[in-house]
Amino acid sequence: MTNNIDPLTVVRGYLDAYTSNDISAAATYLADDFDFEGPFVHATSAKDFIGDGTGPGLAAWAKNLTGMHVTAAFAEDNEVIAIYDVHTAPFGTLRTASYFTVRDGKIQTEKIIFDPTTIHRAKAQTARATST
Repeated sequence: MTNNIDPLTVVRGYLDAYTSNDISAAATYLADDFDFEGPFVHATSAKDFIGDGTGPGLAAWAKNLTGMHVTAAFAEDNEVIAIYDVHTAPFGTLRTASYFTVRDGKIQTEKIIFDPTTIHRAKAQTARATST
């Protein structure tokens, strides 16, 4: 990836890759020192954010996805804001907003906001079902 790619193109490529469960491709859009803040995870490197597919991280999360629809995405200089619906098998649709910073053609930071209520409910139901 070259550093002359505009930030919006970088972010759209990343979103398309991860929501298609192409984690290897998604990782190519992230800086090594990528910093992520979300409702369930905070990671300070791309490696930690991606994970191994068994614990917290993008590799495990992407297994739940069935699609995505970007409602809007805007860029100014190296900042991108995207509003999108993430469609999941276990949790339904999650309306999501992400704020990204991009430097040298790589995503440096992402702050993601969504209502985690449906995820909490599903996890609680699973916990109740397994404890009986």
